[in-house]
Amino acid sequence: MARVVYSDFLLPAWADGRTLGPIVQIRPSARNDAGLLAHELDHVRQWREAPIRFYPRYLFSRRWRLRYEVEAFRAQLRLDPAALDTCSALLATKYRLGISFRDALNLLEDFAP
Repeated sequence: MARVVYSDFLLPAWADGRTLGPIVQIRPSARNDAGLLAHELDHVRQWREAPIRFYPRYLFSRRWRLRYEVEAFRAQLRLDPAALDTCSALLATKYRLGISFRDALNLLEDFAP
């Protein structure tokens, strides 16, 4: 079970959502974005599978952060396949992963329409 909160409070300017353990924070302007909610709920699933290891892995391991974000973006694309370019751009630029747009697209394109 997750708790979803709609608030701009302390969200980075570039983000419409984030997950802190079982709590999902979504910007009110993105309230109706089912793909974003699926993305964040996938992070809740990841956290539940390894609650002690999730955040250290996410914060300090580029390999794990990439794995977690690719899984979450794939969950998002299942609901909104038209967001492939947007998701690829975010994956390539917002998570300190050192990958190109093309790399991100290759990781996510199996979920395109």
